Amino acid sequence: MNDNTCTYYQSPLGLLKVGGTEDHINEVAFVANEIHIEKTLGSNALLYRCIEELIEYFNGKRTMFDVPVFQ
Repeated sequence: MNDNTCTYYQSPLGLLKVGGTEDHINEVAFVANEIHIEKTLGSNALLYRCIEELIEYFNGKRTMFDVPVFQ
């Protein structure tokens, strides 16, 4: 099953929602208010890989992303 899941990352610019399936990322969006945080229904390795790449980006160690994105 290829369910859509999400998690959150507190970036230096604000809270980000990162969503996707086991195959691709389909959402990276700023969350304007923590009240809008929905319950995370699950997680997968790709979401955490995306967050790791975002951390590298914000630390100046990455300029391009390798995670697959939905097109």
